[in-house]
Amino acid sequence: MRLIEQNLMLKHAWVNEQFISIQGEGPSQGRLAWFYRLNKCNLRCKFCDSAYTWESSKIEQAIIPQACKAALVVITGGEPMIAINRDATFWLIQAVDKYWPIDNVNIEIETNGTMLPFDLNHSRLTYIVSPKFRDSGKRIDIGLYKINLKRYVALGHKAMFKFVVKSLKDIEFIKSLAEELGIRNNRIWIMPQGLMPSGVVRISKLVMNKVIENG
Repeated sequence: MRLIEQNLMLKHAWVNEQFISIQGEGPSQGRLAWFYRLNKCNLRCKFCDSAYTWESSKIEQAIIPQACKAALVVITGGEPMIAINRDATFWLIQAVDKYWPIDNVNIEIETNGTMLPFDLNHSRLTYIVSPKFRDSGKRIDIGLYKINLKRYVALGHKAMFKFVVKSLKDIEFIKSLAEELGIRNNRIWIMPQGLMPSGVVRISKLVMNKVIENG
C-alpha cells in the first residue's frame, strides 16, 4: 500500500470504477457514499444498469480517498461475492476498516445472493441482497439459490432484501418467497424497475397500493 496524492493505493484490490455519490437505493437511500464497483457477474439481468461490467476489461487500482467525508462505503458490481471477486471484496472490507479517514464507517455489499456470505463477524457490515429469479438471463438452480438466501436471512438485520419489480405479479412472488424463507417485511425494500425516471414513476404508481397492502 502506498500514498499517492493523499490517497492510499490498495495493491490487492482492482475495480471497474470508484466514485462518490448519493446512494439511490435500499435502506441507505439518500446517504453520501463512496462506491467500489467490481467487474463480472454470474447473472445477465435484462434490466441491469451496470451491464458494462459483465465482460469489461477495464480495471483500476482501488484507493482509500483520504479527503472523503462519506461515512458509508458500498461494494457493488457486477457481483462482489463471486469467486473471482471474493478475495478483493474481503480485502476491501479489511482496508476500509483500517484506513478509512472517518471512524466507524458503515460498509454495504450489494449482492444477488447466489453466493454465500462471508463467515465474518462485523458490526458495521450489511449485505443488501437483491434476489434475481425472473429475467436473470441465466439458468438458476432454484433450490440451491434458496438455500444460499436462507444464510442471508439468518443474519438478521445484517442483511436487507431489495427486490426489483415491474408488475403486480412480482409483488405476489415476493410475498410468497418472503413467507417461504422467513424474511420479515421490515427487511424488504421494493425498487421499481426502470432506467429512466419516467419508467420508475410508471411502475411506482402501478405497484404502490399493492406494496402498502402487504405492509
